[in-house]
Formats: sequence, structure tokens, C-alpha cells
Amino acid sequence: MLGTNDLKSRFAVSGATIAAGAGELAALAAGTGFGPDGEPPRLLLVAPPATCVDATSGTFGDDFSGADQRSARFGDQFARVAMTVGADFFDAGSHARSSEVDGIHLSAGSQRRLGRALAAWVSEQLRADRPTDH
Repeated sequence: MLGTNDLKSRFAVSGATIAAGAGELAALAAGTGFGPDGEPPRLLLVAPPATCVDATSGTFGDDFSGADQRSARFGDQFARVAMTVGADFFDAGSHARSSEVDGIHLSAGSQRRLGRALAAWVSEQLRADRPTDH
């Protein structure tokens, strides 16, 4: 779930640029032999949920000015990057929302929903990858 801290206004980058940066890290990892049997690892790129900084009482001041707009399309942007680098993709924003307390972090309830959804997704992927005994 890389990318949320990159939304800080001092970095002045778009959501697409943030997703591309996560993709560069994924591509680096894909180029290693740190997967099973020295093969490249299977990668999962997780798009963070959009922020809701504007709905908070200014917890972070101007540090994340414009973050809500720039993160609104994270799901689509990260999905495109994942496809480009050959990584699996999971949209955390489909299962969790940024907390209304600070607009950045997840509440305990969102953490639970995200954890359960991600665990179910991984479990399904492992079942699908398991060789059949026929």
C-alpha cells in the first residue's frame, strides 16, 4: 500500500506519478530471484484508499493539501501499473476508507475489513495456484 505519504503537498506529484513509482519498485522486485526456487517473486500491488483530508479538522494542516483529489483515482492508476509490470492487483479502497479523524490513516474497523478481504483474496489465489492431484 505504497503511496499515501507521497501525497504530501511538498512533493507536488500526481496520483499517476505515485502509482508509477510504486510500479518501479515492483519492477525492481520482479527482477530478483527471491521467489520460490530462485525464480522472480509473485508480486501484489495494493492501491491505498483515497484520502479524505478535506473532511477533517485540519489534523495535518497543509501537509496534504490536494491529496483527496490526487488520490481519488488510485485504484485505476495502480491497476494499470500492476498490469504493466505483471503484478497482481488489489484495491484497498474497495474495502477500506481513510479515517475521518485525520483523513489519511485507517480506523480499526477499516483495518479489519481490509485485512479480512486481503486474506480472503490471498487464500483464493493460493487455492487457484495449488496443483491438483489427478
